Amino acid sequence: MKSIMYVALCTVVFMASSCQQSTETKHDHATTTAAPADTTTHAVAAESATKKITPLYTGLDAKLSGVLAEAIGHYFQLKNALVEDNAATAATGAKAMAASLQQLDKSYFTADQKKAYDAIEKGLKEHSTQIAASTDIKAQRAHFVDLSNNVYELVKAFGAGKTVYHDYCPMANDDKGALWVSEISDIKNPYFGASMLTCGSVEETIN
Repeated sequence: MKSIMYVALCTVVFMASSCQQSTETKHDHATTTAAPADTTTHAVAAESATKKITPLYTGLDAKLSGVLAEAIGHYFQLKNALVEDNAATAATGAKAMAASLQQLDKSYFTADQKKAYDAIEKGLKEHSTQIAASTDIKAQRAHFVDLSNNVYELVKAFGAGKTVYHDYCPMANDDKGALWVSEISDIKNPYFGASMLTCGSVEETIN
């Protein structure tokens, strides 16, 4: 009789212990899986906050897309030099950009493409040339405002051969605000350099 009662008691203790372990396991599992779901939600929300732009003209003639990609690459060289407060390298990048634009053969544009390019050609050439001729970084940055407006229109129309970002700083250009185009998603402000390196935000992704 004592044996039977002992076995019954052991069975009750074992079942109670198993239930507690099962409850703890479920709780741990719920805790583990909740964090990734929450993180994913925040990631999607952050990504959706940036407007995505597709260039207007696709299938651009290779003779045009190569020259434009080269010119935009020199714009990034100029932009990065301003980020680093380096007027000499900024002038070098601007000079190379102006030289690239001179090589563009507009006869390969369609009529609509040529109209879009003609609207910004003067600004691209004028402001890149002005920056190339200057060693005054303040003057370079003033021309960079207008140059960037034109580069922005250029990549919206024809792309850059890769994903680029339209960035904006409300304090640039004497607090009137100014944009720039970047090849990286991190904010590196060319209008203030080291003094306010991360001032600004990504407004659009262009690809």
